[in-house]
Amino acid sequence: MTHRVSNLRLRSFVFLFVASFSLLCSIPTYAYFPFITDDTGTQGEGGNQLELNYVFIKERGVGIAEDGTYYPGDYGTSNSFPVTYTRGLTEDLDVFVGMIRQTSPTNGWMNSAIGFKWRFAGNPEEGWSFAVKPALLTPVSRNMEASGLGNGKTNGTVSLISSFIQPKYEVHINARYTSNLSYSGSEEQQAQHLWGVSVAPVWVLNDQWKLGVDAGLETNPNATSAQVAYAQIGAVYAPVKNVQLGLGLMGNRALGSPSREYNWSIMSGITWQF
Repeated sequence: MTHRVSNLRLRSFVFLFVASFSLLCSIPTYAYFPFITDDTGTQGEGGNQLELNYVFIKERGVGIAEDGTYYPGDYGTSNSFPVTYTRGLTEDLDVFVGMIRQTSPTNGWMNSAIGFKWRFAGNPEEGWSFAVKPALLTPVSRNMEASGLGNGKTNGTVSLISSFIQPKYEVHINARYTSNLSYSGSEEQQAQHLWGVSVAPVWVLNDQWKLGVDAGLETNPNATSAQVAYAQIGAVYAPVKNVQLGLGLMGNRALGSPSREYNWSIMSGITWQF
């Protein structure tokens, strides 16, 4: 039987980075890059933050046979550079804008986002606190979408965030929704509504070091399976006040998919509050 290779990829992972790193994650007062799960911290009134990151991804894509069945696709890699700026309007309210520059396999700007994070309950210094974080995801052109640089239609996302803070450890829990509208993806090939949950326990070793793990379950935008699971380990090091360096490793796999698509990634970055 003759086969053709689809340009489908594990778009949940790409969207996860778009939504959770440069576009949604503002890495607030308690800085947790490179983790996906966000916390409830904010910059405080008049505070600023700049985040510069690098993400390398290696993935196995999805092949589609002429009869419509899926099989393991080709391997590929990508390199991208997320940038996020955050401004604190009040003690409990941040606004942010994020962009991603991808350099390979296609060179260009990916979907950008503008949004805010509002901590509406709790003490961010100790115990439980709660926040909400909505954002607007701006579209790329149709040609850019066809090149794999993002979605050509406007989308939105919202996260509900809970954090539990103690002197020696922290636990962060997220529940999120992201719309996934595009010109190239039909309802038969990709999910239009993406849901996700995640949890990240973080251990505070001392004033400079934090270690943590992150795990979550997301809707798979591809029709190959219903969910994608990810797991992540990472570290944050603060060499000086108001500067954090992050390094992490993450794996991501579509559950029950006949194409067995998966990927792994290395991410690093620097965050500066001023």
